[in-house]
Amino acid sequence: KEIRVVRGLTNPEFMQKYRVGSIYDDDAYGSYSLSASVAQRYAQQNDSDPVVFIVRTIYPGQRAIHIGGDEQEFLVARGRQYLVSDIILYTKGELIDDHEAIVYYLSEV
Repeated sequence: KEIRVVRGLTNPEFMQKYRVGSIYDDDAYGSYSLSASVAQRYAQQNDSDPVVFIVRTIYPGQRAIHIGGDEQEFLVARGRQYLVSDIILYTKGELIDDHEAIVYYLSEV
């Protein structure tokens, strides 16, 4: 069964160079959650910047470990390549009550 997971970015500046159709190489293990509210705790939040998330789907047979716990965490194998399939800017209140949010949707290559 496929599972959609989300990751909040503490230092999202590196994602600014990516556009729809770009390839994103992730050399590190990816820590994702089933819960957007958990991911939001890890995302940079201040009054002037939007909150940035990465969303991806884990498909049967892909290398990922369900760690679980309070964070509902999934750890995804390192050395993955992703296609940036969509980038959506949500206005304040659409996704998060008090912040704008930018969501990068990724598909594994």
